[in-house]
Amino acid sequence: MMKLILILVAMFQLSYGLHFYMDSNDRKCFLEEVPADTLVSGKYKAEEFNLQTKEWVTANDVGVLIQVEETEEKHPVVNSKGPSTGSFMFTSHLAGDHTVCLSTNSSINTGWYQGNPSIRIHLDMAIGAIKHDESADLNHIQSLTNRIRDLNAKLIDVRKEQQFQRDREVEFREISDMTNKRTITWSILQMIVIAGACYWQSTHLRGFFNEKKLR
Repeated sequence: MMKLILILVAMFQLSYGLHFYMDSNDRKCFLEEVPADTLVSGKYKAEEFNLQTKEWVTANDVGVLIQVEETEEKHPVVNSKGPSTGSFMFTSHLAGDHTVCLSTNSSINTGWYQGNPSIRIHLDMAIGAIKHDESADLNHIQSLTNRIRDLNAKLIDVRKEQQFQRDREVEFREISDMTNKRTITWSILQMIVIAGACYWQSTHLRGFFNEKKLR
């Protein structure tokens, strides 16, 4: 699953490289349209022309100033100084154009570099996938956890209620069986008593009438 996510991120990541030339006092700017909440990273390298070897080599004595701002709002996003080779990164807050500017240290009158004014800048930019809001994800997870906890508590209450109803049914059944047994026993006793009374009464009356006849 993680490999699939990385592949998708790589597919939706826009990256490109460019290089341009500037003098030691120049400041180069360009516009970059970036979606909202998107991670942007850049790598740069400043080179100077070596007159002896006739080659471009890393300008170790040159520092680079990186400045990025939201074009419409004029809100600064990045303002950092770095060595001749470095990187920068920022996350866009609003969708739209962002102004990216690069200048060497001598352009801000630091006096660090007074050599060959011809400088070549290599710049690689990568506009990544939309950055996830980790706090929102944590809040969502916490909300789901609370809901699951509430559902578990309600499920426990329902099970307790069901068990209580089953216990009540068992108790009611036992009471009903006991009541039925007592009713049947009492009915049998009543029948025995009535039968005994009838037998005693008929015997007593027979004897009474026999005495009357003898007299």
